[in-house]
Formats: sequence, structure tokens, C-alpha cells
Amino acid sequence: MFFTHALTRRPGRDLAAGLTTANLGVPDYPAALAQFDAYVDALTGCGLTVTVLDALEGHPDAHFVEDTAVVTPEVAVVTNPGAAARKAEVETIETALASFRETVRIKSPGTVDGGDVLMMGKHVLIGLSDRTNAEGRFNWEMCLPTSATRGQPFRWQPACTSNPASTPSLTIHCSRPRPLPTIRPWPAIIKFSSFPKKPMPVTPF
Repeated sequence: MFFTHALTRRPGRDLAAGLTTANLGVPDYPAALAQFDAYVDALTGCGLTVTVLDALEGHPDAHFVEDTAVVTPEVAVVTNPGAAARKAEVETIETALASFRETVRIKSPGTVDGGDVLMMGKHVLIGLSDRTNAEGRFNWEMCLPTSATRGQPFRWQPACTSNPASTPSLTIHCSRPRPLPTIRPWPAIIKFSSFPKKPMPVTPF
């Protein structure tokens, strides 16, 4: 899948009230805006058309749009976030994505956070965590057309966690024959035998 568009959301003034387990102090709002603008500039520099949604005040985590939808080649999967405080975010994300893809929804009791999903071609790894459950994975299979991207569940391990506050996060956009960046150890259930691998150093933020 080639990327031509990116969907982003500007951080809101209440971003300091977002969910976190980190103890790094209160976020600097002007700095966050400057970093966001630099992020959009970087995406634009890659040749992408970037849609910037307005801040969603009252929803301090809403700028993490990757958690509320996963875009596959066939459809956009609008998630049902595991954190109750984030469930209302999906409405505006679904509206924004509707002009690009047909949308389908993960329905309760299933929950999925997009940050727990890793796409590799027509295959998806769905990390089972405190915000993504087995019902959500099953719901993923049921709401997609038969030709769409399939999901395989696995349990997150301490070195491959869905909590960005506890280990460095890693975003992977992978297509053959490019090497697959890896942080070891991968959970034993994941088999990447068909992909070339390039170990990446783990460095703290």
C-alpha cells in the first residue's frame, strides 16, 4: 500500500489532562504545537497531502489519531478504544475518513486501539493489551470483506509493549523487499521468516 494522504489533529489546550503513566512533568503546550507543525511539515516533505483536523477540546488525547482508526487498502477500521475517555473521539475520525474509504466499526464488547495494530501487506498483528481485547480482534475479522487484511492476535511482551511511556515506541511502515526494522525480543508467536530483518538499537527518548 502506497501512502498519499495523512490525517492529523492539532493538539488541544487541555493535552496535559491526557492519559499517561509517565512522570515527565506537565507538557509544554506551545512546544507541542511547534512539534506538531514540524511533524506536518515532515509529512508534506515526503510528498503526502496532509489533512489537519481542529483540536477536539474536552478530549486531550484526540491528537493521537492513530489509535481511533486503522486504514487498510480496502476500508478504514474505526476502532472502539479500550479507554472509556477516548470513545467519543471516533465520531469525528469516521467523518474525516469517509471521503477516502468505506468505514467499518469495531463494536462493543470488542475494543481495539490502533496503536496495538501492525500492518504488513495483507496481514495484521493485533496486540492483545489492556486496551485491545480478543473480542476486538474477532470483530476485526467479522467487519471486513473476505478479501481484506486478516488479523492475528498476540500478547504484548514487556519489550514490545503498547504503552509508549514504558519503552521507546516504534512505527513500522513495511513493504517488501525493504528490511523489516526489529526490536528484540519479539513475542515468540510472531513469525517474520519471509521478511529481511534489520535490527534497530533501542535508545531512550
